[in-house]
Formats: sequence, structure tokens, C-alpha cells
Amino acid sequence: LVPQWATLQPADLYIGHDLDGMPPAVRAKHRFGRPLVYDAHELYPDMAAKNRPDYELKGWIRWESRLIRHADLVFAVTPSRAEEMRRRFGGETPVVLRNVPETVDLDSGPPVADLRSELGIDEGARMLLYLGGLVALVRLRDRAGS
Repeated sequence: LVPQWATLQPADLYIGHDLDGMPPAVRAKHRFGRPLVYDAHELYPDMAAKNRPDYELKGWIRWESRLIRHADLVFAVTPSRAEEMRRRFGGETPVVLRNVPETVDLDSGPPVADLRSELGIDEGARMLLYLGGLVALVRLRDRAGS
């Protein structure tokens, strides 16, 4: 979707997923007067400025501090990230909302999918499951070889 789309139609609630989703969500909040939730899946400044000069990290943190103050509620995915965000930006500690599934007792839980038989993969063949975003920093090919 085009980021400006959020500012065209009113909604009951706006959610900025990560820092790059916050600018249109902040604009929509102010245009329509509805609440805004900031759902911080990671410490975005640290990810964006990885292997970059220190001033870039500081710039990203300043940008996040300008946007986060517009949020009515802030979520972080781990207690340590929530505490770091509180340290950086002050105010209340973000609410921790884990983005992982509940654990299942494999002995008494629902049947587990057998990916090998469903996908026709031999028992002896190695299989890699990658769950995450495909970005340049992940270096998936390097990890697959290890």
C-alpha cells in the first residue's frame, strides 16, 4: 500500500508497525483524531544503522523520539526492548506483546505437520526453515552454508 493511503480514509485506530510505518500513521492520527498504537517489532534505529557511523544511529533515535510521542500506546516484543525504549524515550515502559506462538505440548497437543512428506523431501535430506524478513543484513546465503 502507498503510505499516504492511511491519511485518506478515517479508521477507528491507527497502528504504526515499526518506525517506517509511523509517519503515515501519525499524519492519520492528527487528521482524523483517532488513537495511534506504535508496534515496535525491533529496535529499528539499531537495525537501520547497523555497521554504519554512530551519528546515523543517533539520527534514527532522534527520529523515533519525535514520532513515538504521538503514540497513545506502545508495544515492544520483549522486556529488554521495552526497557531500552523507556530508557531512550522516557515515559512509560512499552507494553510487552510477544510476537511468537504459544508453545505446544507435542505429546498432547494437536497433530504436527509433517513437512517432509507434504513437500516430498527425503528423510535424509537437510532442510532449512527461515522465518523472518528478507533484507540485505540477514545474509541468508551465508547462514545457509553454516
